[in-house]
Amino acid sequence: MWAKIKMSAVVCLIYLTMLSTAYSQGLTMEQAVESAIQNDPVLASIYDKEKAFRESSIAASALPDPRIKLGLMNFPTDTWKRNQEPMTQVQVGIQQMFPAGDTLDLKSTRALNYASAEMAKARMQKRKLVRDVRKAWLEYYYWLQAQKVVKKNRGLFKKLVKVTESNYSAGRQLQQHVIRAELELELLDDKESEIVTKQQIARARLEKLIGKEVPDSGSEIAALTLPELPGVTTSTEYKHRLEQHPMLQVQQARVTVSTTGIKLAEQSYKPNWMVDLTYGARDETSTGKERADFLSAMVSFSVPLFTKNLQDRKVAASKFKQHAALQNLQDTRNKLKQQYLSSYVAWQQLTERSERYHKSLLVKARQNSEASLTSYQSGRGLFTDLMKAEITEFNMQLKALRIDVNKLKAHAELNYLLGEG
Repeated sequence: MWAKIKMSAVVCLIYLTMLSTAYSQGLTMEQAVESAIQNDPVLASIYDKEKAFRESSIAASALPDPRIKLGLMNFPTDTWKRNQEPMTQVQVGIQQMFPAGDTLDLKSTRALNYASAEMAKARMQKRKLVRDVRKAWLEYYYWLQAQKVVKKNRGLFKKLVKVTESNYSAGRQLQQHVIRAELELELLDDKESEIVTKQQIARARLEKLIGKEVPDSGSEIAALTLPELPGVTTSTEYKHRLEQHPMLQVQQARVTVSTTGIKLAEQSYKPNWMVDLTYGARDETSTGKERADFLSAMVSFSVPLFTKNLQDRKVAASKFKQHAALQNLQDTRNKLKQQYLSSYVAWQQLTERSERYHKSLLVKARQNSEASLTSYQSGRGLFTDLMKAEITEFNMQLKALRIDVNKLKAHAELNYLLGEG
């Protein structure tokens, strides 16, 4: 089945490429994608955050800074003399805190988990940019080609105006036919004005994505190309490819962060430790006899006795966060599956419609217009039938172009969901 669909995609791509062969020296779709990736501030911000988390990981694994103590101990308040009392000291000390259990390693690991989440975000942003730029490019392409269709048909309607004016002058047609032909010609002019407006809007959208100006004329737009769709033939294969989507990787990284958070909360059941080393210098006595200096060493630690409203709550909160992250992961998985199935159905139907238009409907519309014109010129056909045939062909040309472009947009969406290699 996919071989048939690929063939249909190739047919559509050949058709659209033929429409734009003359413009192959201008802005290509992939050039637009490359420009968007280079100029996207969101992507640059994500990379900066990833670097910040990696730096934080190193900082988180380091011990807290030691604390220096400077003090005066047991000074007599009556004389304030250092040598009056034997316990009077000038102290200098150092304290070092040691966090509970594996707190430092786990904080470092959690920062790396956040960095991994940011890298997954970067991959997701790249995929999103590729998809959005391709769709914006295709939309701009559509309005450029629609303008060409209008211009081509304007020439036909101008000829109809001349024919009806000639027949009216010869007394073979009613003035109403001349007015109707002129009316349709003016309606084409109005249609082109509407198309130009939408063309400018589409160009502005594309410029916003790629971060630079894009051409405003069809002579600067190059031929269409899109990567082939992955050859997915079974539900197992497409599910496997969806599992590799960066959006799921982001959610999985968040689950990992929450799992590390549980381990980190569990460390609060273990005591924090602090080592205190103090040196006390004593002055000699009033008689000149030297006194020995003092060296003190102490170890203090926390005692997690009352865990009900502190440690237990921390662990419970971390587990709820993990459960929420798992739910978000499953929700994202379901959304991606739904997006894929919807996009695949849309792409498949648009492929079938595109084939129908190019193989049958457009051909018959052209034949109908030619037959109506021949009948009208020979005096056997009605002018209303001729106008209806020409308008029908014009509308079908625009519709066929829209179907082709929408099919390629669905193609771009499937590439976004399944990847490209």
